[in-house]
Formats: sequence, structure tokens, C-alpha cells
Amino acid sequence: QLTQYTGRFSSLVGAGGGQAPAIVGWQSASPLEVDIGDEQAARVGQAVYILPLGVDVGGRARFPDELISHAVVTTDAAEAFDQGSAFSLSRGSMVIDFAPVPFDGAFTPTRLALAMTPGDPSFRFDGASTATRPLPDDKQPAQDDPVGDEATAFPIDGIPEIQLFDRSTGRWMEFAHMTPGLQLSVSEPERYVDSAGHFLVRFVNRQAANSGSAYFTLLTDLQGSLP
Repeated sequence: QLTQYTGRFSSLVGAGGGQAPAIVGWQSASPLEVDIGDEQAARVGQAVYILPLGVDVGGRARFPDELISHAVVTTDAAEAFDQGSAFSLSRGSMVIDFAPVPFDGAFTPTRLALAMTPGDPSFRFDGASTATRPLPDDKQPAQDDPVGDEATAFPIDGIPEIQLFDRSTGRWMEFAHMTPGLQLSVSEPERYVDSAGHFLVRFVNRQAANSGSAYFTLLTDLQGSLP
């Protein structure tokens, strides 16, 4: 339950160290005893303790999906939530900050691979990927209104559009609609990944407001080098 049956802690656990190595321990009693006046009540409880540890990373480094955490930055959708291993998004957009385990030194990215599925947390990278670039400038939506006024039909594959924040230009760059399960390698990853390994993703759902929500998973794989 702590990992939602995946290889990492759920973001719902709220571990202060993100996806860093951790010692996990249990106590067969609650850390907080609650009394209600003079009432006698049986106490049944169990507490879990998560102690994040430091980690040294140097040289060539790879951070697979299990070592990359995420946090919701902002959303303008009526329904948008992070389930830990998957996201849900109605018409609107949602910005997510992805980051590998903390490390010292300036990270130089050499590969950023992405894959989307309609909410399948069991999906895993197989290593192969297809290179991808953002859409041409004349196909890019408005920076401050990526959803627009027009509504599109609910995508058959159930996944929204995806944009990456280009740190070199300060613009959101949209990519072609991703095929579920297809692994893509983003060209020029240094444009999107900063020296701490963070990269921003904006999901955009342009379906009609009464069409429900898209439920999807994004898998990431980040490679590069450290001093």
C-alpha cells in the first residue's frame, strides 16, 4: 500500500525525501494516544515511519521512473488530481514538476524519455524509443491559453496532450499526440531539464467540459552526467 504496488513510494505518502532511499519501520501502537473524557476505549493502531537517507551520485547517471518523483504545481481544470501512480484531468490543463532523487552537483542531461498510457501503472520501459521534437511554431497553441475555446472529441486512447517547458526560451512546447505505450526520446533534453534534473510537464485536455476526465500515466526515464 505504501508503494501502490509499484517500485516507489506513492506521492500520497508525503515522504520528505521524495524518492530517495529510505528506512521503513513499523510500531504496533499509534504514536498519538487519544482520550475522550473518562470513557474507556480499546486502542488499536499501527504507525509507519519513513526515514529518508542521503545518496551520492556521480559520473554517468540514469534515473528510471522509480527514482523520479513529481508534484502538482498548478491546474485550471474543474477536476484534476494526482493519484500517485496516475493522473485524472477534465477539460483544462495541469502542470507537474518532475525531479529525480536529490543529489549534489550540476546535472547535464543526455536523454529524456517519456511514455504515456491510459492509467496503466504496471507499464514499464523496454529500453527502445523513438526520437521526437515539438510541433512547428505555427502549430503551437497560445502560451497563456493552451486549451482554447473550441472543444474536441474525447480521445479514444483516453490520454491528453503533453507540453514541456523550454527553459532556454521560457515557452511551453507542445508535442504531437502521444501513442499509448510508445516510448519517445525528447530531442535536445537540455532545453527542458535543469541542472537539478527538474523538468516541467503541462497536460492539456481540450475535450468538451461535460465529457468526463482523462485518466492516464506518464512514465519517465532521465539520463545524464554529474561531476
